[in-house]
Amino acid sequence: MVKSSLPMSEPYTLTTLSNGLRIITIPMAGVQSVGEMVWFSAGTRHETKKVNGIAHFLEHMVFKGTKKFKNSEVISRTVEGIGGILNAYTDTEFTAYWCKVTKQHFDQGLDLISQLAIYPTLPATEIKKESGNVIEEINRREDRPDEIGLEEFFSLLYPDQPFGRATLGTKEIVSSLRRSDFERFRQSHYSPDKMTVVIAGAVTPAQVEKSVRSIFGNLKRY
Repeated sequence: MVKSSLPMSEPYTLTTLSNGLRIITIPMAGVQSVGEMVWFSAGTRHETKKVNGIAHFLEHMVFKGTKKFKNSEVISRTVEGIGGILNAYTDTEFTAYWCKVTKQHFDQGLDLISQLAIYPTLPATEIKKESGNVIEEINRREDRPDEIGLEEFFSLLYPDQPFGRATLGTKEIVSSLRRSDFERFRQSHYSPDKMTVVIAGAVTPAQVEKSVRSIFGNLKRY
């Protein structure tokens, strides 16, 4: 385990577990809520051309059910039941899952995002359905000249490289992805040594380390 503390607008503590997982804790005085996030080094730059768009599609799929929360409805009811907010996003460099809860529900919030991060079931029956939602997202992007212009710029700047490809992928690739593709991508990029857990708000470093270690500490690197 490695600990360090560096100056920033809010002082933070960085802890690295033996499996490579990093924990960043940012205590904030005077707040009653906690923001919790799990980051993975799993963005567009980590995809091959054949599966371009899989990082973003996988982000959608983890909300379809986990080992503990069997489907998206159960996930929604659980987060609503503690008055929280739960979401995720994907970019060129990373995928992040996050929630915001009151300080009393810190552990429940961490349980939620850890389920998404570690234990998604990726039901095959949901892949075709969700591909339609992703394709609709691509359609909306194609109606925005500013988005298309930016994508063309990066494709020219980074020809035939991951940085030059769209985060959403293409309709053809999205339609072709199978459960085995998602599993392979997860095994390559959802490993603890490629994870960073960030907790900010009404918490202490000791509290965060104890809770994160109990959930993530025994994860093995793929």
